[in-house]
Amino acid sequence: MALLHESIGHRAWRGARTHRLPTWTLVALVALCLTTALARPARAQSTPPNDSTRRDSVVRQPPVDAWGLVPIMAGLIASFVFAPSPIALFGGDSGATRMPFAHDHVDAFVSSGGIWSDSQTFARSADLQVVRRGAYAELEVERIDGARGLTYQAARGGWLYHARRNYVGGVTLGWQRVPGDRRQTGPELGVPLYIGNPRAELRLDPTYVFAPGRVLWSFRSQLQTRLGGSPYFAGARLAFRSAYRITKDEQCFTSGSVALLAGVRWR
Repeated sequence: MALLHESIGHRAWRGARTHRLPTWTLVALVALCLTTALARPARAQSTPPNDSTRRDSVVRQPPVDAWGLVPIMAGLIASFVFAPSPIALFGGDSGATRMPFAHDHVDAFVSSGGIWSDSQTFARSADLQVVRRGAYAELEVERIDGARGLTYQAARGGWLYHARRNYVGGVTLGWQRVPGDRRQTGPELGVPLYIGNPRAELRLDPTYVFAPGRVLWSFRSQLQTRLGGSPYFAGARLAFRSAYRITKDEQCFTSGSVALLAGVRWR
């Protein structure tokens, strides 16, 4: 009987060895498990591992179409350049604004720089802005030296809205005057957007001038930051004014400037 039990046990042990999985199969299974765990969405990581109901009803996420995001990104960039103001309605976190610009204040600043192309040289500007209870008013003068030597004068007013903590949108109406060039003089519509925090602000401000027989597009981008705890600030300014055809035989003309700015804010 002892020999019989030993023989049966020996054959059972040999059968177990015969059905043991090869090493490469075990490695493949481990790799498959790790790959599945890493590819699982972040939300699935918080699911309890012992929840058999959730494990049996796995929802596969469809792949993201990168090309489908191209028109969305193009539309967002176009909005920042041509009409950024509505972004304040849904950009960032909601709540009370963290931007000092949205509160009552007066800003006065000057800029100096230039752009050496298309017969342009030095450029300089002076600006006065007032914000009172959401109402906005501004006076702006910019001089661009060179062969044409143009001076842009603008007065505008409007209102601001800040539905988000770090975004302030606005709508302005005004008048642009260019002495010596009536083709750039007329009523103006602006849709500015301000992005920032208690220390720094970025202004994106496209405007449209309804000049005689044409609509002129202008874009101003301005970044400024506070100097310590003082009321003074410094930054940079980029202004670009749309093209128009001077004569039938002359190419389109654009004016612009890249400049440094410095100013002070009273509250």
